Amino acid sequence: MRPSIGNHLRQRRAVKELLDRQRVRIISQRISDGEMWSATVRVGSDYYEVRPIDLALLQDGHSPEWLGLEPIPDDQEI
Repeated sequence: MRPSIGNHLRQRRAVKELLDRQRVRIISQRISDGEMWSATVRVGSDYYEVRPIDLALLQDGHSPEWLGLEPIPDDQEI
């Protein structure tokens, strides 16, 4: 049986939403003596302050929740 085009398009949309939600965008980095000390990143609609190891794990696909990261509060300046 051939899958419907509507099902195929829904599956593609779901995958795109998942990938967009997990996309890690580096907003800023703090570097001292040539090494990164921390970075502010955006994952989905939330911002996080992360260490280099956490950044690497986020980029490998781990979720902020899995890493135990808390979003930067909305009232705090980024």
